[in-house]
Amino acid sequence: MLNKVGTYYKIDWNMEAFFIIARFQNTGVGRQVAKQIWQMHKGLWEVAVIPENKPALIFWRKVINEFTKGNYLEEVKLVQMSDYKAERVIFEFGANIL
Repeated sequence: MLNKVGTYYKIDWNMEAFFIIARFQNTGVGRQVAKQIWQMHKGLWEVAVIPENKPALIFWRKVINEFTKGNYLEEVKLVQMSDYKAERVIFEFGANIL
């Protein structure tokens, strides 16, 4: 699921939720779908990951690195949730390719 609410006001797109059913995980489907979404929605992107979710961190780091050819930012931020703050690994990158 996409939205336009990031941790930084200049973000054009935020990957709020992304899920591939178990049967298709580790088959390349997730990578293809993510890249297609970024190609369809140009602009400055943000993907936030819960630091403890190691498989998600590995996936996003790999896919974003491939898509951007290493041209992305990765940082840990405290993010304001509805009534608390939570630590997130934030990936920020541009999808202005082609």
